[in-house]
Order: sequence, then C-alpha cells, then structure tokens
Amino acid sequence: MKHRIWMLAGLCLLWGCARGAAPVRVPTEPPMELSPRIEEEPMVAPTAPPVEAEVALPAAQTDAEAEESFAGTCQSVGDRLPFSSDMDGDGEKETLSLAVSVGEDEYARWQLVLTDGAETYTFLTEVGEDMPFDLYAGDLNQDGQWEVYFCGDLASSDYVIYALGPKLTPFTFEPDERAERWGGSQTNAELNGFIDGFEDDHLVVIGVVDMLGTNWGVRNYCIGDDGVIGPISTVWTYSEEREPLVVTRDLPANAARARKEPGEAFLIPAGEKLTLLCSDGCRYAWFVTDSGKQGVLTLTYDENGQWFIDGRPEEDYFETLPYAG
Repeated sequence: MKHRIWMLAGLCLLWGCARGAAPVRVPTEPPMELSPRIEEEPMVAPTAPPVEAEVALPAAQTDAEAEESFAGTCQSVGDRLPFSSDMDGDGEKETLSLAVSVGEDEYARWQLVLTDGAETYTFLTEVGEDMPFDLYAGDLNQDGQWEVYFCGDLASSDYVIYALGPKLTPFTFEPDERAERWGGSQTNAELNGFIDGFEDDHLVVIGVVDMLGTNWGVRNYCIGDDGVIGPISTVWTYSEEREPLVVTRDLPANAARARKEPGEAFLIPAGEKLTLLCSDGCRYAWFVTDSGKQGVLTLTYDENGQWFIDGRPEEDYFETLPYAG
C-alpha cells in the first residue's frame, strides 16, 4: 500500500512541474487518512463469560426474590401457567395449573389443579372454558401460606371471585349485604365482582350494585384474623364519570354525616339533578346535587326486588334509572 501512495505522489509532482506549477512537497510520511489499514488483525475470542453468565443469579436467589415479590400482594399468573413456587413455606415448589372439567350437564368448566409432590388438589369453578377469566397468586396477608384468587365471568358481565388457600381450600367471605337479586353472591364461598388489583395488603374489588340503576362500585377487602375475607368499608364507591339523575318530584333526603346515620331531613325539588357517589348496596345511597348540596337517600325493598323511597317506588322520583338489561 505504501508503494502505491509514493508512486501517486511522484506522478502528481511530475504533472505539476509540466504545467509550470510550484513543486509539490512530498511528505516524508504519508498522512494518516491516506493510509488506512485494510488488513485487520484476526478477531480474538473473548475470554470473559457470556453476558447471560454475568447477569444470571443463582437459582436459589432467584426463587427467593420471586417469592419476596409476592409477599403482601398477589400477581396475575394466568398467562404463566403452569406456575411453580413454594406456596406453603415448606421449601418445596408446588405447581398451579388449569384443566377443563365436563360435568353431567355437559358444560365444560375451568378447574384449578395444584400439584404438591405426589399429592394433587383440585377446585372446580362455575366459569365456562369459553368465558374470560384471570388467576392471581401471592401471600396477601403475609402468613407464609399463599392464596389463589380466580376471577371469571359466569355469563354477560356476571363476574365471580373464588379465594383459595392451602390445598385449594376455599376461603369464606363475609355475608354479602347485597341480596342476590341486587348483585350479591349466592353463597359465602364466592364474591360477585371482579378483581381490579391489590394494594396495601388489600384485595380491590369492583362489583355491581343494582340500586337506583345498575352501578359499578369499588371497595377493598382483606383477610381477617379469623381467616374470613371481608370488606374494609361497607361502602361501594362509584365512578366519577356517572350521569346525573333528573328528579321529577320532591325527593326526601337527609344531610350526610360522614356516611353514618342520616342527618337533618330536606327535600330535593323537581328538576334538580343529582349524581350518586356511593352506597352500601342495601339501604343508603350518598349523592351530590348540581348545586353542590350533599346528602343521603334512604331506601327499602320488598321480596320482589322493588326499591322504595319514602313508600314510593324509586322510579316515581326520576326521569329514568339506568338499569342494565
């Protein structure tokens, strides 16, 4: 390569002299940009371990970190099945999976399967295999024994939650104050609603309350010292994006006293609009009017599922009530 560059410089000198130009000074050493190295040194294989070996943690440490991430909360594992971890604190991993079980009614349902060594435990849900579901696992109350939460749709937005402990033994829920026809669960082994997440050792549930329309509310649940799962508050808090209800006749109401027993009575005049804020699903519904006045409505119901306010059917007081279906 050096020979070519020196030859090129000589030709340039001769050409410049032939044209009467000033002689070109030939550098004693070729400039760096004119002498790139084309021949590369052969690559030497690295002696350091591959990246995977540098960042990978020992299996025991990885398992410990994974189990720690499930302490005080639960995580969705529905898309990670079969899922394995030490769920009962005995130092051995258990494996959680799903199967389909077809009953005598020929309806295919999701069945949870827990494998613990040579033992296998199952729990049959009422959720069909073609219906949406999610599955969560973790140690919400940090007692060393994981819980498993299965949430699925029984029909059209008819969600149910199962909570299971060691060996897939069902937890008991506190009795639901919402009667079955108004969104409550049929048994204490399940809760009507779906899981919206986990925070501060609490299970966040969104459920339906059929009172003054079909309303979706949220409230938190926790595992009590007696092992029963119950709500932290009796109130279902509604979405802030609710449409207001238009009052058609004077509506009896009471002043709200921090969501306790109603306070002083007053009337909401016809034409006023009110937005529901929350309810307990069985007697009281809290609201705010367009004029900013807050209060609570007291409701009763009969065996047919009809709600009443001051002896009149709820429909008598409003232009329309947004019931689903």
